[in-house]
Amino acid sequence: MTSLFVASSDALLELATVVGAPRRELSEINAWGDLGRAGLERVWDEADRLCHGVDERRGTALRARSIGGLLPLLAVLGPHHRAELLAELDSGRFAGNSSLRWALPPTVSPVDPAFASRNYWRGPSWPIINWLLWIGLHRSGFGGRATRLRSEALSQLEAGGLAEYFEPFTGAPLGARNQSWTAAVAIDWLERATPG
Repeated sequence: MTSLFVASSDALLELATVVGAPRRELSEINAWGDLGRAGLERVWDEADRLCHGVDERRGTALRARSIGGLLPLLAVLGPHHRAELLAELDSGRFAGNSSLRWALPPTVSPVDPAFASRNYWRGPSWPIINWLLWIGLHRSGFGGRATRLRSEALSQLEAGGLAEYFEPFTGAPLGARNQSWTAAVAIDWLERATPG
């Protein structure tokens, strides 16, 4: 959620600049994005090369190796973190796992004890999340990698239709078979090679 907040703050700042918003409002919007980036920096895990969520009630990190930890690509963190996030995305723990049907990341790494390939947010590959990663890769300066992700994702949709999510090893479509957000991202990918 923090990564989406940062990307949204950046988009709002662009819009506010175009319409000539007062300097005070531009400064406030910019501060929101900076606050979100600072929060992501606090939950960065150097060993895992991703950001972990935090249980706010207990004040402890949620140690699952999930796709959420890679979405800070949307927030355009510093060069070191961007490179580490890309390396983790392409590692055998996510999209580089040779057992995957397509080179698309599951929602939880197959090496994580919480992984379950057909269990909603515990392992399947989601087109909507791949779309967010596509945007994040572009925002973080990895256009070539974004192009490959888009190509793999479109292959997934061509084979399995507009399913809500997919089993990552077999490619079996799961959930709703005519999911509107999957249709929306398919249209976006077919209309544009780059987000914007």
